[in-house]
Amino acid sequence: MLLFSQSLRVAFEIANKSTANWEVHNIEKSIKADIDAIVVVADDMTHLSTIITKAENACIEGHGDQVAFIHSSRIADYFAELGSQLASHETQSRGDKVWVKYSKVSNEEQQSKMRVIHRNVAELIRKVRKQKPDPPES
Repeated sequence: MLLFSQSLRVAFEIANKSTANWEVHNIEKSIKADIDAIVVVADDMTHLSTIITKAENACIEGHGDQVAFIHSSRIADYFAELGSQLASHETQSRGDKVWVKYSKVSNEEQQSKMRVIHRNVAELIRKVRKQKPDPPES
């Protein structure tokens, strides 16, 4: 699967049923196609480790920053980091050029923010329930 924006092309190799050799072949194709980032995703850590070993021996030397190997449980983290990279941009403020860079927050900070959001939503629900009259009994 290939995702792309104006500034970035990311190839995702879903490595659940294909052999490690086939995945390495796909990584090589993506490198030759000058894809900016190649992400190999697998459910099985043993299979993923085999792919990593074969890729290191075959094709990714010098391309380590271009190829990422992740367990499927970490795909959301990858997209969060990718989103912050894509959201970063240069803008002008009061005549000065400013580089806006978004960075991934730590797990603790993310959990803290989620607690605040949950608390605010719960408070909003309580307020709405207080304002809403009970339905008439039949």
